[in-house]
Amino acid sequence: PVGHGTGCTFSAALTAGLAQGISFFEAAQIAKKFVTLSLKAASLSPLGKGISPLDHLIHLDRLKARYQVLKDLEAAAEFFCSFPVRELIPEVQSNLGYALPLAQKQDEVAAFPGRIVACGERARPVGCPTFGASRHIANVILSALKFDPSVRAALNIRFDESFIKRAQNLGLSVAEFSRRQEPPEIKAREGSTLIWGISAVCSQLGFVPDLIFDRGEVGKEPMIRVLGKDPFEVTQKALKLLSGGPK
Repeated sequence: PVGHGTGCTFSAALTAGLAQGISFFEAAQIAKKFVTLSLKAASLSPLGKGISPLDHLIHLDRLKARYQVLKDLEAAAEFFCSFPVRELIPEVQSNLGYALPLAQKQDEVAAFPGRIVACGERARPVGCPTFGASRHIANVILSALKFDPSVRAALNIRFDESFIKRAQNLGLSVAEFSRRQEPPEIKAREGSTLIWGISAVCSQLGFVPDLIFDRGEVGKEPMIRVLGKDPFEVTQKALKLLSGGPK
C-alpha cells in the first residue's frame, strides 16, 4: 500500500502555491496533481515494509527526463533511418514518439513535428523532436500507458500481411482492432479512434502487445503501431520486420 504523507504533501504544496500569489482554487488544483503523480510513482516503486511514502522526486525526475527523451528520440530515429526502411513507411508517413515517465497529456509525449518521411530507399525525420508534436502517436502511447507504465514509446508503420506474419514468427505479440466495430459516438469524436482501439485491445488481452494494427476503412489507411519501453526497442522491433534488418 502507498499513501503515507498524502495530507502533509497536499497541504505543503497548497501553501507553496498560495505563497506564490496563486489563487486558492488554482493552488489546490496544482497541489492535487502533485500528490496524484507522487502517488502513482510510489505505487511503481514502494519504499519500506509498511505504507509507502509518496515519491516526491518524480517531479524532478520528469524534468531531467525531458532532455533524455529528446536525445533518445533523435538517436533512435537516426539508427532507424540508417537502414533501407522505405517499405515500412506508410502513405501518411511515420512518426516515432516517446513519453515522459507517467505521462498523462499529449504535451508530455515527444515526437517529430514533420514526421519521418520516405526519402529514396531510406527515410529521414523532419525537424527536431518536440513535446506535443503528434496527437496521433501521443494517443497511442497514452492509451498503452494506462495498462503498462513501462510502455512509453511507439512507431507507426505501413500495414502489410507479410509484416504481421514475420512478427508472429519472431515471437512478437500481435493484436488487431477493427474500425468497423467502433461505436458511433467514438467515431463522431475527432481523434478518439486510436484511444478506443488501443484501449480495447489492451483491455481484452490484459497486457500491451508488441504490435497493434487495423485494416483501415474508407479514407483511413491500414496501419501497424509498434510499441515498446523506449524508442530503441521500438525501432529494433520494426527493423526486424524487414528481411535485411538487424536480428
